[in-house]
Amino acid sequence: MTDRGHADTIAGLVVGFTGPRLRPQRLALVVGDEDSQIRLSGRLEPVLAAHIGAALADAEDG
Repeated sequence: MTDRGHADTIAGLVVGFTGPRLRPQRLALVVGDEDSQIRLSGRLEPVLAAHIGAALADAEDG
C-alpha cells in the first residue's frame, strides 16, 4: 500500500460557501484560532456537495 500524502485531520468552523446553496462548490473555513484567516476548501465532490447542500437547506428552514 502506498502513502497518498493525506494530511492530519484538524477541526475547523464552516463560515460560508461558494456556489449555489443546494450545490456548494467550496467551503469557507476558519481553522485554528478564531482570529485565523478564512480558507477555502478544495472543490467539493458532487456527492459531498449534495449532502452539504441538503444540510444548508435544512439550516435555512430552521
